[in-house]
Amino acid sequence: MPGITVLFWNVNRSPLDERVGRVVASERVDIVMLAEPDAPAADLAVRLGQLTGDPFVVVDGSADRFTICSRLPRRSLRLQFSADRWLIYRLVLDPIPELLVALAHLPSKLHAAGETQTLAVAELVADIARAERRRKHQSTVVVGDMNMNPFEAGVAGAGGLHGVMSAAVAARASREIQGREYQLFYNPMWSVMGDRSLGPPGTFYRSAAEAVNYYWNTYDQVLLRPELADRLKRLDVLSSDGVESLMTRTGLPDVANGSDHLPLLFCLEW
Repeated sequence: MPGITVLFWNVNRSPLDERVGRVVASERVDIVMLAEPDAPAADLAVRLGQLTGDPFVVVDGSADRFTICSRLPRRSLRLQFSADRWLIYRLVLDPIPELLVALAHLPSKLHAAGETQTLAVAELVADIARAERRRKHQSTVVVGDMNMNPFEAGVAGAGGLHGVMSAAVAARASREIQGREYQLFYNPMWSVMGDRSLGPPGTFYRSAAEAVNYYWNTYDQVLLRPELADRLKRLDVLSSDGVESLMTRTGLPDVANGSDHLPLLFCLEW
């Protein structure tokens, strides 16, 4: 059964090529997407090739904010749109139907007000909609560091990504609010939040001196248009690179030896 495995990780400018390579080798990752990379993309591609025995190519769009490497044929990921905080690709890989893949790293709460985040995600949604109209389909995946939780307005709201926790609800494709139609995304990240999930309670931990403090946050997310919901066969927040733990003994992200974010792995099959 054809499929692709994708790794997203905000590596927080840390030298983690070796640990990224371990994940790629142990999980047979096809596409590696890093936010806040530490080293040139070409260096990562070489290291991935050494660790896996497969050639990896640097994908167009790799720069200071993102590194994207792939073991797929060179023209499989074709850059369609580039903005400061997101990239939109066509994934063209027989026999898989064409996909649109949007990679995003939205403004951080540490440096931007909530209004800034909401306006940024509205621009992202508009660019996704334009790409979908151009390609005449809505087989779209959005992945990245949203710097918002799944329940926040920018992710769940109709004017934002409009991501809902239920595939059955997302299957409606859209809903009308005050005479305007809003397209839906399915957000499976709700299922990997909290202690009852199979992995860590979130992807990012922060203890803030605020009246409302969630401690664990799920900023790193993948969302899918409804027609792709059944294609998602695996979704994990990783706590290990395949050799060593990414967590401290107290169960928090091991920032000293890794990143303040945990990596996100997902698989789509046809």
